[in-house]
Parts: sequence; structure tokens; C-alpha cells
Amino acid sequence: MGDLRRLSESDPTLPGVLFVHQGSVEDAAEVFTEFWPEARAVSDPELVLYDAFGIRRGGPGMMFRPGLWRGAMRAYGKGYRQTGVQGDPWLLPAAFLVRGTRVTARHYARDAADHPDYRALVLAGGAG
Repeated sequence: MGDLRRLSESDPTLPGVLFVHQGSVEDAAEVFTEFWPEARAVSDPELVLYDAFGIRRGGPGMMFRPGLWRGAMRAYGKGYRQTGVQGDPWLLPAAFLVRGTRVTARHYARDAADHPDYRALVLAGGAG
């Protein structure tokens, strides 16, 4: 979230960001209030959008391999803490660039710590 916020604030020509999460509106409000109060978010506890966008589940090897601890420590160093699990903890992250009614670029995470190059995603999608 922090990477997207910094990128969005540094380049107002980039498309807007919309987060989709599995938690309740109230639980997400706590997180967004702390880390990005102006962010837009949609609560999807029934996983309707997750299913529509083909978000896949990871297995133990994608969630607990030794290299992932570096990503966890990097997030911890930036002030992020996991305080609880909401929804399906095995769903892997993904990012999409949507223009109109079309997905023009996508990134499906290879493991739990995989983050896309957001600027490259925007460029690949033909926007920005």
C-alpha cells in the first residue's frame, strides 16, 4: 500500500487506485486511516471480484518459503504489522490496470511477497 501511495502522490497522471479486500469495511477503515486515508477500497468478503479476476490460492511453498521472510521483514521495517487474518489467507496478491471495461494489464503474484513494478504495469496497460 505504501509503494502505491508514494507512486500515486508523486505522479498525478497515473490512474486512480482501488483496493479490493476480504475484510469488513470497519476493519479496513482502521488500516486505511493509518496508512492511506484518501484511498478508495471495496470490501469483498464473498470473493466475487477475486473469483471474477482469477485470483489464485497459494500453497505452503508459496507462502512460507525462506526467501519470503525478507519481504516480511521489509514490510515490518516500513511499519506494517499483521494483526489478524480476515478471509482466505491462502489467496495470493494480484494487481490489475482497468481501462473502461477492459483489463489492460495484470500481475498475479508468484508467492506471498511478490509485488509488481506498478509503473511498469501502468505502461504495459497503455496508460500513464
